[in-house]
Amino acid sequence: MRAAGEPAVPGEPAAPGESAPRPAGIPAGTVHPGAAGIAAALRRVVDPEVGLDVVRLGLIYGIEATDAGVRVVHTLTTPGCPLADHLSRAMRVAVEGLPRVGRVELVRASEPAWHPDMIAGWG
Repeated sequence: MRAAGEPAVPGEPAAPGESAPRPAGIPAGTVHPGAAGIAAALRRVVDPEVGLDVVRLGLIYGIEATDAGVRVVHTLTTPGCPLADHLSRAMRVAVEGLPRVGRVELVRASEPAWHPDMIAGWG
């Protein structure tokens, strides 16, 4: 779940009046990074072949903070991307380094297939 006003996907507005309870296991008074904080951490993960971060590339399809932790749905620039394991490890390390995220689940989606028009500010 994401906090009220936070986008499900970086750059996507939240629905008006949308709210969610604090995920279980996060003590009152502590700040969970939420989708925006998780997206900020993922912006530090750069695809070395392209030289852009995974958020700007449009590889992140969704970010969700759940009772169990954080779920990031992402794709790759190509189905046989030789950097798939490298990027997955880097994304996991970036998110696990945030406070109060709990378990991190990375889900690799093949649809929709990535294309260059998904790059932020491109085209």
